[in-house]
Amino acid sequence: MFTAALIRLRQQIPALTGDSWWEEDDGNVRWLNKNAQPLSADEWQNGPKLMQILLSDRFLIAINATLEVTDIVLPKGEWRAVPPFAGEDNPVITAVWQGPAHGLCVFQRG
Repeated sequence: MFTAALIRLRQQIPALTGDSWWEEDDGNVRWLNKNAQPLSADEWQNGPKLMQILLSDRFLIAINATLEVTDIVLPKGEWRAVPPFAGEDNPVITAVWQGPAHGLCVFQRG
């Protein structure tokens, strides 16, 4: 059931349905840090294992690969967790996701 929900989710995200590589600045993907700012090369290589991936400006993947629960500030806008990630264990409070250790969540704008 979880895998089927992931497949449906992938089909809804335009940036994941194409058959070509993403081009820099094409609007399909933006890499963000835990504060919703552009992820720097230094953060990518040496920073904490926290990041966000904004896809097609409508979907957001928030990743916490650390050993601790960590607050991740979502980009401006209204975000809601989408199945199979929606639920009581992935609350969004004032645009901050409390990411569980080794956790991820997919959000949709709107």
